Amino acid sequence: MNDQRRPSSVRRWCLPWVLGVILGFARPASAGPVTDWFDKDLMPWLTEQLVTHPRFRGEPIRVAAFDGEQEDAMPDELSANLVSRLQGRLAEGSRVRLAWRPPAPDWNLPAPPLKAFCRPAEEAYVVAIEARRIRDSAATVRVRVLDVSERQWVPGLLREWQGRPGTDELSRLGEARRRDDLAGHRELPFESGQEDLLAARAAEALGCALMAHPAEDLRLWYDPEEETGANRKVARLVPQYLARAGVLRVASDRAEANLVMAMESQVLDPLTRQLWVALEPASPDPDLPSVRTSVYVRPDTPVPSPADERAGTAVAVDSPREIRAVMLSDECEGAGCGGDRETRLLQVSAPGFRHVEILALTGQGALFRLDPAGCSRASRRAPADSVQVRLKTDQRDLMTIFVVAGRTAKAAETLAGELSSIPEACGATGLRGAALRGRLVTVQRRLAVYGNDIRWRRIAVAEPISRMHLAGATER
Repeated sequence: MNDQRRPSSVRRWCLPWVLGVILGFARPASAGPVTDWFDKDLMPWLTEQLVTHPRFRGEPIRVAAFDGEQEDAMPDELSANLVSRLQGRLAEGSRVRLAWRPPAPDWNLPAPPLKAFCRPAEEAYVVAIEARRIRDSAATVRVRVLDVSERQWVPGLLREWQGRPGTDELSRLGEARRRDDLAGHRELPFESGQEDLLAARAAEALGCALMAHPAEDLRLWYDPEEETGANRKVARLVPQYLARAGVLRVASDRAEANLVMAMESQVLDPLTRQLWVALEPASPDPDLPSVRTSVYVRPDTPVPSPADERAGTAVAVDSPREIRAVMLSDECEGAGCGGDRETRLLQVSAPGFRHVEILALTGQGALFRLDPAGCSRASRRAPADSVQVRLKTDQRDLMTIFVVAGRTAKAAETLAGELSSIPEACGATGLRGAALRGRLVTVQRRLAVYGNDIRWRRIAVAEPISRMHLAGATER
């Protein structure tokens, strides 16, 4: 924080709307069915509605990528590009009032302008754009308008496209773009190593709450030694940010303070924890503020211990009995079986289910999709009653295998479509980091509507099969 230059990660927080437009046009979409429909049909129609309809006249309007009923924190590149295209169109003298959102405070300034950031969002309506793959080569794009105050979709304002996107458009559907302005939300937790950004986000919320309170001469005491690991860094930064914004002073000792800071962390799942930061009166006083905020954090990916079972078996965890899996030794023949690598055959059976997907997570945190057809043949839909995947030992650590099965035709179709964007283990680099986290949150939300029609099984692979070559997959 002492560097005179602003870190790039902080710079990305400033002017998210402008940066979104720049990023959208930095890689212009190739002409395709979706782009043609959006430019020639959707945008002229929507612009006319927003300009001429009485309910929209003079009202601030924002454009955003959505996933179902909520804003998407990790939109695909196609949706993000369509958002940028529409923002640019509406900004070009269309007489539509675009909502203004202040940039996040620059905490490197001597006095960050926190007051401007604390102004309530002025948007009255949000144009929601959602693109989704529904089959391997088919997609749908839906555009709606949300009434923010009523939290209802405006009736009569819905346009939808469905068909086969162009090659570039289909590729964009499988690429995620991180919305840094939504970092810290449940759908986009902060990553390990982003403690400065996490502290800044917490300070923004706490600072706005303190500025709304009439109390003056606030003096804060904190003891970072009460925290451990990454929380200690956050405990040091939050008070410094608040003091720099001028909303309080950091007390030299506890006796001088009238506020104290406390932190609490709750593990929600193996990939998410919620961190609470609270400022409370040092002693009971109704005239002093008591404020708190929370942010979501992604801890370091936990690495489960190898299953304590004999070699050649697989141990299932959190798995329904409908899905059965076993690991066997296998004689591998052909060009792909050269060398001394041992070959194992994973057999999966899920009677009564229409479709099965198999995913593999490596010790380096990369997720791949395993295709029973292998790398030398065209991909095919796996019959749920008998699936086999050949795995070859190598010096790469395969941590866990996931088997996901769809029971009904609709559940199976959605399952295949949602997981089709995960790279196959055939020369791919795998999905990891923030992209992996965002994709899994989206998949989980979209599959949850099917209840027991979607079942899954996690398989911790036992030694000595834990080091494997995933059908030619590579990692960088």
